[in-house]
Amino acid sequence: MNYLDIIIAIPLIYGMIKGFSNGLIKEIASLLGLLIGVYVAINFSSYLTPKFTQFLKGYEKFAPIISVVLLFIVSVMSIKILGYIMDKFIKAMALGFISILLGGVFGFFKIVVILSFLLSLTNERGFIGKQTQQQSHLLPSLKKASKIIMPELNKNKQIIVE
Repeated sequence: MNYLDIIIAIPLIYGMIKGFSNGLIKEIASLLGLLIGVYVAINFSSYLTPKFTQFLKGYEKFAPIISVVLLFIVSVMSIKILGYIMDKFIKAMALGFISILLGGVFGFFKIVVILSFLLSLTNERGFIGKQTQQQSHLLPSLKKASKIIMPELNKNKQIIVE
């Protein structure tokens, strides 16, 4: 086990522990909240910006930033509240233990996806030495997961890396 294995293992363990503590519903809600928050903030801030421009006399240049941030926060919080309500419902149905177990699995795989993406970007640049790669125990599994999870990214690697 070398330093690369430790760098890979720490986020995986953290993701699994975080998933266990949150449960499946909250883990899914947090991921969806971020994705939906970014989408809403980018696509709908242009509708909110003129409203803020009216109120921010002399500070109009901050209106787009405030619009994006506000929409992002409201979207993320809305999804998190919905996830919290659904989590309480799941626990009331006595499915809390299943949610905890699946949350750990989901948290683990969420980190695998993130690490696979980072591996795809860094592997071509030679950030990781060949000897370190050969001595790593976790890297081969992560490479296999990367090929399964991100086939399109691996096909178009040259475009992204350049």
